[in-house]
Amino acid sequence: VGSTVPVATDVRVILASNEPLEPLVAEGAFRADLFWRVNVVSIELPPLRERRGDVAHLARHFLSRKARSARHPVHGIDDEAMDLLRRHAWPGNIRELENVIERAVVLAEGDVVVAGDLPPHLHHPRTPGTTRTGWHPVRGERQSLRLAIAEPERLIILAALRNHDWNRIRTAASLQIDRTTLYRKMKAHGLDRMAG
Repeated sequence: VGSTVPVATDVRVILASNEPLEPLVAEGAFRADLFWRVNVVSIELPPLRERRGDVAHLARHFLSRKARSARHPVHGIDDEAMDLLRRHAWPGNIRELENVIERAVVLAEGDVVVAGDLPPHLHHPRTPGTTRTGWHPVRGERQSLRLAIAEPERLIILAALRNHDWNRIRTAASLQIDRTTLYRKMKAHGLDRMAG
């Protein structure tokens, strides 16, 4: 920067978006000239919930990275825990899976992640027929009110954060809560580590 001597560079730019860009260009929300400059090869990657076969591979990849980073000798995921991972809908996509694995590595007492190391919302997913109180008419299970409302609150906050490009000031305003409350709730739901 600031030099008067040209410097040759060889770079490859990879961009990602969680929304299709062409409609945003049509709406004027994304610059058309930038879109045509970067749109050379487009790869559409379905959300994780539509790629259940990839969950095990990604979970093991994140496990290896997080265990090495935490210096915690966790080497595998048992069958019950893997089954919970495969059945989850992953509304937070890859970042949610990464955070779940990081949490499991931290909590694992042995060298294998077990079901108890996974967060409660993977054990008690909301399914059709589950009422707001957590009562499931088929299984006859009842969960606590706190657990029943935790996942919907997390999804609402996550959607608001994404809608405002993870800007916490605008997100808090849109949710009509103060920033301190938003920070506290983000931390409680593990969303603070998804930012950035």
